[in-house]
Amino acid sequence: MILSVTGYVGVGKSTVAKLFSQQGYVLIDVDTIGHALIKEKEIKDKLVAAFGIDILVRDLEIDRQKLRDIVFKDDLKVKNIDKIIHPRLIESLDLAVAESGSDIIIDVALYKELSVNKHSDKTILVTADLQNVYDRLNPRFSKEEVLSMMNNQDIITSADYIIENNRGVDDLRRVVEKIIEEI
Repeated sequence: MILSVTGYVGVGKSTVAKLFSQQGYVLIDVDTIGHALIKEKEIKDKLVAAFGIDILVRDLEIDRQKLRDIVFKDDLKVKNIDKIIHPRLIESLDLAVAESGSDIIIDVALYKELSVNKHSDKTILVTADLQNVYDRLNPRFSKEEVLSMMNNQDIITSADYIIENNRGVDDLRRVVEKIIEEI
């Protein structure tokens, strides 16, 4: 069974995915794959060409905060970075799924954009009140950054399961266990 967990930034989808992994599912974290990709020479060179040398730190690695500051304030730049990273991200995700066996949980914010539906037997959408999202992401991200990230996500409108994450980990654990029983 391949499950995908998705939702806006800060809603707790990674927490839900980790709870599934604690129940024996192999976790594929798409953010982790993306972070590794920006260290690859080809991707790094394209990012520097598109956004300038200022996105590098002294060890010539991408400074994700600097890149985020440049990109997430401009929809055209978001589209540009997506064109650079998404094709390799899709390839890497396809490979990870092929190598991971049968019970998999994919933690992915960009479900539609990365065509994760081709892998998913069931989809889980995690939601949360906006104030909870702000509280979870503060001080790492400003409200403006959170809203910008949300505006650049194309969230699915239907899912096999919807988990509202406003009460804490114990509540999430019970919901995850219930979903596993149903599956």
